[in-house]
Amino acid sequence: MKNKTKIAVVGIGLMGSQHLIAIKNSKKAVLHSIVDINERSRAHAKKFNVPFYKNSSALIKNNKPDAVIVATPNQLSLIHIRRCRRAI
Repeated sequence: MKNKTKIAVVGIGLMGSQHLIAIKNSKKAVLHSIVDINERSRAHAKKFNVPFYKNSSALIKNNKPDAVIVATPNQLSLIHIRRCRRAI
């Protein structure tokens, strides 16, 4: 497959980390970038050799992915979904 879907992951907690593994093992997708407020998540970005952003607004402003997985706590998810939808 020539064009893999470029996916950004917002929130690298328990679920976000599982999404990173699934994307890594996918034949149809590639990790585009990581977004997290926690600076420790920058290590994941280095491991996967992708850009790291502190917020979803910076992600959309700098380099739009094909898809975004929002893996943040429920009370924060809607904020990121709205930001990403506006960019479409």
